[in-house]
Amino acid sequence: MIDAGSHMNPCSVSALYTADMIGLVANPDVPCVRNAQRLLDRIGQLGPCAERVKILLNRAAEPYPIPPAQLQSALGQPIFHTFPSDYKAVSSALNSGVPLALSGNTEMATQFDKFIRRIIDTGAEGDSAAGERRGALGINRLASIW
Repeated sequence: MIDAGSHMNPCSVSALYTADMIGLVANPDVPCVRNAQRLLDRIGQLGPCAERVKILLNRAAEPYPIPPAQLQSALGQPIFHTFPSDYKAVSSALNSGVPLALSGNTEMATQFDKFIRRIIDTGAEGDSAAGERRGALGINRLASIW
């Protein structure tokens, strides 16, 4: 995942070439969307890895500072998945050391579950070379963690 609030370094650039999917995490605010535009432009300059970028909208809650439709238009891509703004659940999980997916019945845990299932379904449609690159851990074992 790439956070639109951060910068890419040489290690993250090399990871982009080998990733099956690149998640660009963006908050619905002007500075974050502008950084996401810059990152998308930079990733586009790198070549074929740009087609694997998926936009992940983080801290989404109404009223949106930038509505999702306007955000999609600004980035030129659809939002792949939306995560709610749930400071209490995230903070509790961080402070207790319990992953969000195991922290109880929250909307955030539900969205993480849906997100992982979408990745798995998308991965199942991918080529066999992508499956071979996943390594010994495998997507099924990764999904079982959640």
